[in-house]
Amino acid sequence: MYGNLNSLNYVMNILCIPESRRCENYESDNKSMIEIVRDTKSFEKNSTHTLIVYILSGEISISYDTVSDYLLSKGDFMLFPPGARIYGKLKSPVKTLLLRINDHISLCDNYTLENLFNDYDITNIKHTHLVSNNIIKAYVTGLVRNIANGLRCVRFMEIKSQELFHYLRAYYPKDQLVGFSLPLLNTDSMFMDLVWKNYRQAHNMKELAQMINCSITKLDTKLKQITGLTAFRWLMEQKAKNIHHDLYYGQKTLKEISFEYHFSSVSHLGTFCRQYLGATPRDLMAINEQKHKNKQ
Repeated sequence: MYGNLNSLNYVMNILCIPESRRCENYESDNKSMIEIVRDTKSFEKNSTHTLIVYILSGEISISYDTVSDYLLSKGDFMLFPPGARIYGKLKSPVKTLLLRINDHISLCDNYTLENLFNDYDITNIKHTHLVSNNIIKAYVTGLVRNIANGLRCVRFMEIKSQELFHYLRAYYPKDQLVGFSLPLLNTDSMFMDLVWKNYRQAHNMKELAQMINCSITKLDTKLKQITGLTAFRWLMEQKAKNIHHDLYYGQKTLKEISFEYHFSSVSHLGTFCRQYLGATPRDLMAINEQKHKNKQ
């Protein structure tokens, strides 16, 4: 009746682009919740949202937090928590689809991340990626086509993000979803989502408590219930992980790291590293440099 798909190409042209751009729900390219990115060299990405990285083409070695040189290939996708600093090492150009999730994540209305957390002992589970199946491939193909055609409505982006999690709930076993969503699994994922999104901008517990609109006592109590750590200890451990990340890749000087993490001097940074990372910054840089050489 309709002939082959090529005869329908005219249907794929969006007819209301000028009108859409005047809409308050239209996204600019540099603020998109979902976007296609082409990288030709190694990079570092910082996200204030939960981020899903889907590899459209190429191969990439990902490092963040305590995860180093995790290999992702075409069709693989991985979730990262808000506040993650992701370093990507490329051997060739890579094209990725990035989905930034603004809202609290739920697999579906009747099964939350808290349910998943309660159903599994995550003690020995590692953070892993998922491999796309035919359903996800079809979803990604349609999403990429619409973005390329200029469909940039915020509501459309929100619906497509929700759609993805419904597919994950329907077509992936729970034991795979545990590893995929591990950074977000706890007894109160909504509270931790706020903490993850704000902790990097906070200088101390008081500022973090103000940012998420709770008292210092509540912040301390909730974090201890969820993570087993006091708020102070949790913040220090996150700071240590982020500093170790910077030292591992050697993109910044010790003076720049000291300034970024609000240390009064490089000497103060050294004291912190000895206490929380077990070595001086220069020793850690030397150790990490040797690790890089051994992997080459």
